[in-house]
Amino acid sequence: MNLKTRIAKIEKAMMPGNSFCTCRDVKKTEIWFADLSEKSNTIEPWFEGKAVPDVCARCNLRIEKKQFILQLCDQTTKDRFPEEWNKENYEI
Repeated sequence: MNLKTRIAKIEKAMMPGNSFCTCRDVKKTEIWFADLSEKSNTIEPWFEGKAVPDVCARCNLRIEKKQFILQLCDQTTKDRFPEEWNKENYEI
């Protein structure tokens, strides 16, 4: 086995196809906001902050991204979106 073959084999073993980054200090969550109040122009969520990259710069593995959507509401939101407030629609 020559050196090139050995390096290729080691690199392949280090980067399995279905693995995700497990680095502790790497940001993996994106925060999105959706304004559901009466004064908002749109109810579409918008992104706030820095985007999470697709690949970790440290280990070169894919990052399993998570999105946290924070919905801002007021007293009118319940009247504007009644189906969202129905307890039968909640998933736990």
